[in-house]
Amino acid sequence: MDTARAFIDVYSFLANAYLQLGKPDSAFLVYEHGIRTLPDNSNLYRGMANLLASQERRDEAIAHYQKLVEMNTAEEDDYKRLGELFLVAADTLHAIEVFEKVQTLAPDDLEIRHRLSMLYPSGNHRTNDDVHQLKLRLQQNPNDPPTLLALGKLYYHRLDYAASAEMLGLYVEMMPKDSYAREFLGGAYLALHRFHEAMVQFNMILAGNPKHSEALTMLARCHAGLKEWAAARRCAHRALAVDDKNGLAYIVLGEIYEQAARDCNAASDFSKKLVFRLAYEHYEKAVHDSNSQNEANRRMKSLQPMLPSAKDYFMNKNQDRPDGECYSWIYK
Repeated sequence: MDTARAFIDVYSFLANAYLQLGKPDSAFLVYEHGIRTLPDNSNLYRGMANLLASQERRDEAIAHYQKLVEMNTAEEDDYKRLGELFLVAADTLHAIEVFEKVQTLAPDDLEIRHRLSMLYPSGNHRTNDDVHQLKLRLQQNPNDPPTLLALGKLYYHRLDYAASAEMLGLYVEMMPKDSYAREFLGGAYLALHRFHEAMVQFNMILAGNPKHSEALTMLARCHAGLKEWAAARRCAHRALAVDDKNGLAYIVLGEIYEQAARDCNAASDFSKKLVFRLAYEHYEKAVHDSNSQNEANRRMKSLQPMLPSAKDYFMNKNQDRPDGECYSWIYK
């Protein structure tokens, strides 16, 4: 009846009503009809994209989010969802492109910065010529913060953690409030097993932002590297208190139990298997986060031979917890 197109939101309202009634197919038809009637209405493309993504119709959802980009009406959350869909589709290059756009929209978004640092291939698209140019620039001006940061990040992506730590260490002395650089520096120290130095960096980040989930999970890994299992678990739980869907925090908890199981030689075989089971259960939770899904599945597969069997449970029916002093922290 709305031939004058005066009520352009009616399609979105109607589709939302169907969704709340649990009728996604009806909502789909409304969005489809609305897009045909109002082809310039970005809210309809956004609603359709969200619906398709929820139904795991990945390629169709990507097409609708891309339509928002073409119309120049895509918002920060639209780009984030599009980037996640590209990751699920294993299209890393397009995911990087989208997340770089998010970074321009939200330069202080630390989660996106970290995501990009993990996605960039070794060398962050740079060649040896780039390294040479940065070194020349540093020779001309040894105290130039942007050059130190760029070279430190470049070495980090090339997995040269010692060189990265050297450059970033000099940088944070001059720019002590840059928590972004401290993330990389802490990560480099962690990769080098310089756990105490890494902890300094992550604690500096947390001093400014106690709810920095990434710093908390990395701090947990530092404690685990020092075999401080209880402290490691506390840090991982603090990260989950910030975001209970944080797959990385569940991965770290699984690592803590897995490393503790392997580290204790005094416990019985069945006790070890029970601790491996705890690790496995946390990897299962990490599967629900698309960012951690592949890693969690890989770890679960590797742990399957170590899990207690039905025979193990039968032969140890009076034991439901791992014994041994080295596992006493688990139930405190």
